[in-house]
Amino acid sequence: MKSDVARAELMACVFARNIADGELAALGAASQVPMAAVKLARRMHAPNLSWLCGGSGAINSELPLLLESAADYRNLFGAEYRYSMEDAVDLQMRGRPDIVFLGGIQVDRFGNINMVCVGDYRNPRMRGPGSVGLPFAASFRKSFIYLQHHDPRLLVEKVDFVSGPGHSPDRDKWAVPSSGGPA
Repeated sequence: MKSDVARAELMACVFARNIADGELAALGAASQVPMAAVKLARRMHAPNLSWLCGGSGAINSELPLLLESAADYRNLFGAEYRYSMEDAVDLQMRGRPDIVFLGGIQVDRFGNINMVCVGDYRNPRMRGPGSVGLPFAASFRKSFIYLQHHDPRLLVEKVDFVSGPGHSPDRDKWAVPSSGGPA
């Protein structure tokens, strides 16, 4: 049976259902699906939800169109507030966001995420954008790992570099003990 609902639309609906009114959500750069989810949640059941729009510096962007990246500066148009990178890091270090949506260039069975490089760190086969806020994500109450596609190069036995800790046995070295880890 063919469905008229795209996978990305279904993912946005599932994410939106997991967002509660009054929460603070943080989105990374490649976050079109989570942007759709927070906008849907605000309209359907969570009008007091606030969301940090990636690297753009926008809070609660009401831009009528859905951009490919939360880091796109156009998210500033119609935003309730603009924050600096220092503000974002401060909020993340304090574990303030309640929910975060994460992706990566590698994800392992423990939910560890790599955004730094594939291969040896000193001589990588590929470089990623860097860890940005991923090290802090382990301290957030709800972390969702989402992937647009499943590929053996993406879903690996063990990540080459831990940018964001999941549920690995070494988690206590990196994470706040009270945090639950990614879903």
